[in-house]
Amino acid sequence: MTTVEATTLSSRTVAGAAATRRTEGSPALFAALLILAAVIVVAVLIAGPTIPALVSVPAALIALALVATGWIVAGPRL
Repeated sequence: MTTVEATTLSSRTVAGAAATRRTEGSPALFAALLILAAVIVVAVLIAGPTIPALVSVPAALIALALVATGWIVAGPRL
């Protein structure tokens, strides 16, 4: 007589997902996006008084979008 282990589909799926889930993102991509965002912010801060708000505000928003994209795509997984 053989014994069969009693497992459910959901317990197998959860265990398999936990085993294959990465706990870290891509550090090189994350660092590259953060460095690019920092360069944009520094450029806006240095050239701020001489460039119009129609250029500096979108540049700051692009830097913010780069940080958010870096965190979502390549940042650490919680």
